[in-house]
Amino acid sequence: GTDAQNAASYLKVEQATTPGTATVIVAAVAGKSYLVQYTDDLTAGQWYRLASVVAKTTDRVEQVPDLQWTEGRFYRIVLLLE
Repeated sequence: GTDAQNAASYLKVEQATTPGTATVIVAAVAGKSYLVQYTDDLTAGQWYRLASVVAKTTDRVEQVPDLQWTEGRFYRIVLLLE
């Protein structure tokens, strides 16, 4: 859903943390579904599902809580093809 010719069009992910938890904030594009994944070890190559962000009719910001957050955790967003 992003436009490679437009520098203002990009997938944005922010992480807000509080003790013991994290919230992954995803700027979701209308009509697109995403999978939020995490890993605690980038060298292992194993990613785990945190949540699904299902397609809706409007652009929006989704907040995905990670109640099992640990320091050094990495996140990625995978676009699901329809």
